Parts: sequence; structure tokens; C-alpha cells
Amino acid sequence: MYMTPRQAAEIWGVSTRYVNFMLKNEAVSGALAAGRYFLIPTGLEKPSIRNKGKYPLKTDVYEPIADTALRWGVTPRWILDMISNGMLPDAIRIVRNYYLPAGYMRSGAKRNPA
Repeated sequence: MYMTPRQAAEIWGVSTRYVNFMLKNEAVSGALAAGRYFLIPTGLEKPSIRNKGKYPLKTDVYEPIADTALRWGVTPRWILDMISNGMLPDAIRIVRNYYLPAGYMRSGAKRNPA
């Protein structure tokens, strides 16, 4: 038996938009795509987007760029500029946030942010 994203949102206590977001990012295991609609198995526990699908983010593997900036003594904006210039190829983007591998070491010329 299957349920719709709207029914799943009511059961899980989240918005329908969030359920659709999880479905599009393959965070709901066992969900079937039928055209542009999704069918979710009934009795499924609410998945956590942090450990499913395209978001295998673990705190010991990646850290937010704000934490990296604090360690390096620079501003997060400076790190964003480096990412956009291709100087930090190991950065990953999840939704609107960027992450770097934990313990990522700064290399190259040192720059004091103004």
C-alpha cells in the first residue's frame, strides 16, 4: 500500500514541500516515481535528509565553511570567493550551504581579509 506526499507530510508532521524535496533528492527509500508524482510506502518512518540520498553529510567528514574560516582566521566571504574562483575544488554545496572536508588545510599564499 502506498500514500501520497500530502498524506506523508501529515503523518510525519512536516510540510508537503519538504516531503517533495526529500523525494526529489532520493532521501525516501522505497518511493516510486510515477511520472511527476511519487508514491511512498505506508508505515515508513520519516527519513532524515542528512543521512540519505545525495546528502551523506557526517560531522566528522565535512564542516561548514564558517568553521573553516574561523580556524583559518579569514572571513567566510573570502572562502566563498576562493570556491567560486575554483581554488577550493574539494568544497561541496548542499542546498545553499558550502562545506569543506573537516581539517582541510589552507595552502598557498596567506591573505589577511580586509
